[in-house]
This record gives sequence, structure tokens and C-alpha cells, in this order.
Amino acid sequence: MAQCPAHDDKTPSLRVTQAPDRVLLDCKAGCLTEDVLVALDLSKGDLFDNPRPRAGPSNVRIPQPRGSSAGKAPKCDHTWLQVKDHIYVDATGEPVQKVIRERCATCDEKKFWQGYCVGGAWTWSKPQGFVPVLYREPDVRAAVADGREVVIMEGEKDVESGESVGLTATTNAGGAGNFPAECAEMFRGASVSVVLDRDKAGYARGVGLHGLLTAVGARVRLLLPAVDGEHADFTDHLAAGKGVDDLVLVSPVEVAALAAIRGADTDQRGTYTEDEFWLSRPELRHIQLFARARRAAPWAVLAVVLTRVVAGTSHLITIPPLIGGEVSLNIYIALVGKSGSGKDTAMAAGADAIRLNGVPFDEVTPGSGEGIAHAFMRHCKPHMAVDEHGRSRETTVEQYNTNALFIAAEIDSLAAMKNRNASTIMPELRRAWMGDHLGFQYVDPEKRMPMPKHCYRLCLMVGVQPDKAAPLLDDAAGGTPQRFIWVQVTDPTMPDVRPAEPPSPLWVHPAAPNGRQQIDICARAKHEIDAAHLARCRGDGDALDGHLLLCQLKTAVALALLNGRIDVTDDDWRLAAAVMAHSNRVRDAVVTQLAQRRADANHGRAIDEADRAVTVEEHTSAAAVQRVSARVIDRLRRRSDWMTTAEVRRDTASRDRKWVDEALEHAVMAGQVEVQETTRTASGYGGDGRRFRMRS
Repeated sequence: MAQCPAHDDKTPSLRVTQAPDRVLLDCKAGCLTEDVLVALDLSKGDLFDNPRPRAGPSNVRIPQPRGSSAGKAPKCDHTWLQVKDHIYVDATGEPVQKVIRERCATCDEKKFWQGYCVGGAWTWSKPQGFVPVLYREPDVRAAVADGREVVIMEGEKDVESGESVGLTATTNAGGAGNFPAECAEMFRGASVSVVLDRDKAGYARGVGLHGLLTAVGARVRLLLPAVDGEHADFTDHLAAGKGVDDLVLVSPVEVAALAAIRGADTDQRGTYTEDEFWLSRPELRHIQLFARARRAAPWAVLAVVLTRVVAGTSHLITIPPLIGGEVSLNIYIALVGKSGSGKDTAMAAGADAIRLNGVPFDEVTPGSGEGIAHAFMRHCKPHMAVDEHGRSRETTVEQYNTNALFIAAEIDSLAAMKNRNASTIMPELRRAWMGDHLGFQYVDPEKRMPMPKHCYRLCLMVGVQPDKAAPLLDDAAGGTPQRFIWVQVTDPTMPDVRPAEPPSPLWVHPAAPNGRQQIDICARAKHEIDAAHLARCRGDGDALDGHLLLCQLKTAVALALLNGRIDVTDDDWRLAAAVMAHSNRVRDAVVTQLAQRRADANHGRAIDEADRAVTVEEHTSAAAVQRVSARVIDRLRRRSDWMTTAEVRRDTASRDRKWVDEALEHAVMAGQVEVQETTRTASGYGGDGRRFRMRS
């Protein structure tokens, strides 16, 4: 900002901006560009990088605009059409100001001018001592006096859209960042909702207005349009078929986080933080609020919603062959938590959070690996049919279903199937995740149930208690755990007071042409997947990491489908990275917990074995003492005289000598042998000692 030379500017109000082909001058005090140029002794042509040439010789070279290239489309010579005058009046209804909206008839660009009413005449220069007003100010004051809610929009068009649905709405002139502080006082004690545009300026406006209005005692709510997209506003919200009740409630902290997201450069923006993730799209914010209203963990409810959305998506939509062949959208989730911690709650909340209008699917309890195909195929009378290769053959099976959601409420059921002799459940689930052929080529045709590849949609939800996760984690060599999205069913940040439950929106299957269709994948996802695969081919990466990136891609597709699209954008890929970051943390925690449990079990077994060894040793020692004691007594009885300890030891077999001292003590305590302490003279040996004989 600079000081404007066209008026007495004590506070810098002139914004100077470099556009692609010119310099833009914008005086926030209302001075016309022509007045600023006159004060600077410049012409309009001086603002352009490529001014129109003056009359002169035809061989004069015209400089090219900065960054121009051959073949570039010529710059639009705007033809401005006045669209509408928005008149601002004061509390008495007298005109004070107007905002003129103009639109280019050629390129649809728009611009705004401000005029001021002075003595009944309109002028472009802001008068001294001008007191700003709000759009529809008399209606605003009346609503506040009556205790009715006032909705602050961004722009006159949104105000009029709000009025069309019965709202008392207002805005200010001069753009998102110029709400006049003088007007805050009229909202003292009022109930105010502020609807923000989905862009950085809108978010900054929301944070600023919340602070400004709460300072005068207003009760302020911040709301977002329930439509995604840069610059989406309230008019776009209504155009999408949404109502006032569909607006998304957000806090000032959340809005500030959104401002940070939008302010980052798209190419430099990394993975979303958890707070940014839930605020990035209306449907994600809805899932978070719905989960907390149902006392469920948002990550778990999101995973259930994504699984159900994919389960309700046509099997004809696939992921293109980025590496190898095309891949199915089929996704698997693991809901992790102790018994009673909320796995069933998350499944139920996820089923209710979004109403589905897609391909119907069956909910199935998984059986054996051989039985998976039975969810889609069944035996029938012999008939001729065309197979996937276009060949006409006689068959005794037919496909009766295309979409199924397999639900294993607890991992124990999968574990039992996996532990059966010659179990095929895990290999078959891995093939289903990719969309490969299912079924086995038995010799007996009555047992055959072949399921062609990419002719079915199979999704899987499994409840996992960390202590019982071994059936999944022990299959890591085959890549099974890397195919799952792991989510926690507990939520440490769950608020004490549950929010109001928002109404469940309807998800409609994105329009797709008849026949097979491959998802359009963004360049960033393709590059990261290709780079990781290249590293593995050169022996530099983990071979199982490919499943993790493919799982991230499937998650990105699910997020795009939830958003109503069949293409993966950079934003979908970044959001999917946040989901996978949570998944990896949960899976790593389960691995650590399971390893600790196994270590504790091994330690316990070692202690038990040591105790058993001590018991065996003690039993062996007692038997040996009794045996040697009996032999010592027999020797003393035959000697019928005193014997020293050394003499007894010499008369004892070498293998039993270590038990002599305990055997003598045992005999003395039993009263069969008497003992006498001796000295050197009495014993005849080189020191004090003891001697023993049988009691008479």
C-alpha cells in the first residue's frame, strides 16, 4: 500500500498491483485511476507493458508483453456493460452510496465501481467525513430490534440470493477485507451468521468479523457453503440445490486453518494436517460432525462411508494400468479397537451418515476362500454363454450379483478360516482386492465357480482387536495388511458435549457412460507411483510399498467418488495421503502392541519353564540326599566307631560325594546318628572338624 497522490492521504490507501500485462492502481478511498494518473503526471498507456503504438513509421518494432510467446491468444479489448447498480441507503432510507457492477461482453470479466451521493448528486470521489453504511441497513436495524437473525454475506449478489430464501441479509461495499468497523455497533447483542466465500479472502473476512462482532456482544456463527471449489459462495450453494440448513458450521480456529491451506502455493502444499483434512470439504466436515453426534470416531466413520460408497459404485469403473494392468477400485478397511470400544458403533454411524443412491450391493459374511465367488455366481442349468474373451461356451454357472460388501465384525472369524488346513481365504482376498479372477479350476465341474476379472465389486470391513491382529499382520509377506486402510475406533478428542446431528445428505453415483470406464488420474499421483516403482525395480525400495501407494490411490478415488467425481485431482491425492498417514500410525501401533504381547508371553513361558526346572531340580536333590543318607548310615553301622566327614566322603562313590554333607545332616536330624565337634588333637587332622557314629 502506498499514499494516494490524488487526495490528502494520511493512511496509505493506494494498492499497486502488477498484473500480467499492466500495473493496476486501486485507491481504497475511492479516487479514480484517472485522478491518480493526473497527480503522477502519467497517462493510461504508461500503465501497460505493451502500450498501443503512436502513429509513425511502419517499421517501428512493438515490444512484446512480458512472458508472451508466439501464437498466444490476443489480449481482450474489453467492452464493459453495466449490469446493475446496488444502492446503499442510511437508516432513514436516504441514498448514500452505490456499487456499480460491470461485465465484459467478450470475456465475462467483471469489475466494480463505487459512487457517492452528495447533495442529491452522484460523484466518484468519496466526500470528506463520509460515514459508511451497510447494504439494506434499514432492514438490518429492524431485524436486530426485533431479535431476528441477520446474515452477513460477501457481495450484493449473495445478499439478494439470501433474500430470495427469506433471510435478512447484508454486506459492505469495497470487498471482503473492508467491513467498516463503525458498523459493528449496530449488531450489539444481535444474533449474526456470517456466510464465507470459499477462498482466502473469505476465510480472513470470517475470522475478522467474528472478532469484531463478538467484541460488541453479538452471538456470531461462521458458515461455509456446502459446495466445494475455489471461490464458491452462497449463490453457488443455492444453485447446487442446497438449502440454508445445509450450510456448514465452522469455528474461527477452523476458518483460520482453512485460510492457511488456501494461502499455500498449490505446487508446494504438502499433506493435510488432521484439522485441515476435516475442514477441506463439506462432506468431510459433515462426516466429522455426524460421527461426534453419534459418539463414534470420525476416522472410523469416514472409512466405513468410503467403503460403502465404493461398494455402491459400478464395477465397470476401474483404475487405469499405471503399472501392469488395470486395477479394481475394491477397498478393504480394518476397524481397530478393543472389544466394546466402538467398532459396531462406527459401522452403524457410517451406514447412516450418507444416504446412497448408487449400485445396490449385498452385505455378506465372509466364508472360505472358495466361497467368495458364491457371492456373485451360482449354479444353473447348462446353457451357452459368451465368456470374457468373447467365446461362446457351454456353462453351468451364471452371475446373479455384481456388488458385495463383506463384513467380518471380528477378526476371529477370518482367523478361524485362515487356520483351516489348506485355507485359501487370504490369497483369494488378495486377488479380489486387485479385481482378478476368483474361483478354482476343480476337476469336478460341479465344484467350479469361476468369476472373471473386473466383473464384480467386492469391499471388505473387518473389526480388529489389537491383541488378535496376527492373522492379518502375519500375512505381511503376501502384502495383505498393506492392502487395508487401518483406522482407530476411539477418539481422544471427542468433545464432552455432542454436537447436533446434521441431516444425512444423499450421495448419487457420478454419471458415467455405458461400458467400462477408467478413472482419470492426476499427474502428481502418476509421478509418485512411477518413481516408487522404478526404485523397486532397481532394488532400492521395499517391494510391499507398491501396495501402500496403490491403497492410497484407491483412497483418493473413493474421496473423489464421495465428492461426486470420477477423476482423481491433486487435492484428492493429498487428502488420501492424510488418510494413509493415519492408517500407517494405527497399523504400526498394532504391530508394536502385538510384538509386546508376544514378548510378554515368551517371558511368561520362560518363567514357567524355569519354575518347572527348579521343581525338578529340588525333587532330584531330595531323592539323592535320601539315597546317600541311607548308605552313610549303613557304613556307620558296620564301622561301629566314630568317622570324620572326610572318612565318610572317601567311602562314598564319587558321583554321590556332593550330597554327603546334606546326607549327614539328614541322618543327624532324624536322630539316627550323633555328631561331635572335634579339635586338631582329637581328630588327628589339620583343623577343627566333626565326627559321626550311630546312636547306641
